[in-house]
Amino acid sequence: MSGSIDKSCKFFQLNDHGKYEFKSSVQYHEGFVVSTAPMVSGLGFFSGGRDNKIMMMDLVGNPMRELIGHEGAVNSLSQVNEKELISGSWDGTCKIWDIETGKVKETLTGHTHATTVLGLNEGKTVITGSQDGVIKVWNNGVKSTEMKAHTDIVRGFASVPAMQGFASCSNDETVKLWCLDGTHLMDYKGHTAFVFAIDSLDSGEIISAGDDCTVKVWDGGECR
Repeated sequence: MSGSIDKSCKFFQLNDHGKYEFKSSVQYHEGFVVSTAPMVSGLGFFSGGRDNKIMMMDLVGNPMRELIGHEGAVNSLSQVNEKELISGSWDGTCKIWDIETGKVKETLTGHTHATTVLGLNEGKTVITGSQDGVIKVWNNGVKSTEMKAHTDIVRGFASVPAMQGFASCSNDETVKLWCLDGTHLMDYKGHTAFVFAIDSLDSGEIISAGDDCTVKVWDGGECR
């Protein structure tokens, strides 16, 4: 599933020839679709919108539930267990949702502007970052660590299981690797513009994508 500033979510399916075919388009948001995430169950997707709401959909786009509670665009989504969803918003908060009831279980506050989120350890650990350049580590809803991590907006996170930690990316053109206790392990420098997206492979390699129109694969601090 993909989301767009045209307010739609579009569904694609892998065919027998190894290519994705467009299947359907739905529009449940009244503003730009800012974020998307798959369900960990593999049975559907979440989308976050400029209209402050989160939609749950099945694999073909049928609506399952609306999650209402943010006061700003929902720019970040993370799910690590089937019963909860973690969201970050332009309202400066992170919310943990009970997706069976659609209710907010907990709100984590203290950031300013757009807040990026990552769930780890089946949701017991939550990483948040924001436009303030600060990263916070929360355990069972209690803030355990806070660090001034970047000199510009924190754009995204990725779990790095091979290092038992996580990586962050930022408008300051860097990718950084961290332990869960907040220890800074490594910088990955090479992008020449904002770094918007980040992910990791089972091998431990980190992948980043930037406004410099490049995708970079990193290993041991080096761009491969």
